[in-house]
Amino acid sequence: MLHAQNSPKVIRGTLQENGKPIQGAAVFLQSLDDEKCVKLLPRENGWRAAKKLEHCVHDLNTASTDADGHYQFAVPKAGWYAVHFLWDIGKKPTYPETAFVQARWAVMYAG
Repeated sequence: MLHAQNSPKVIRGTLQENGKPIQGAAVFLQSLDDEKCVKLLPRENGWRAAKKLEHCVHDLNTASTDADGHYQFAVPKAGWYAVHFLWDIGKKPTYPETAFVQARWAVMYAG
């Protein structure tokens, strides 16, 4: 579960799983050029869309969540941003698949 609050100069939030904070997760911040670029994110349009996305998404910063699952980024200006998370879930999932697709992201358990 993700709770996020935005203000013009800060993006911050709390990363939780089953109501418990996730400590030490890697949090990645990217800027997007414009709304056209944003609309490419949830779609699976093949390599052409991926190429367009590659040119309009820019890596900005990386952070880690604290003991309470909180993260924060200062942003240079108002605009479109994407936040991605990566963390160790600690145990193998109980469902049979160890890899699945969630939206346009591949999610994998590596044990």
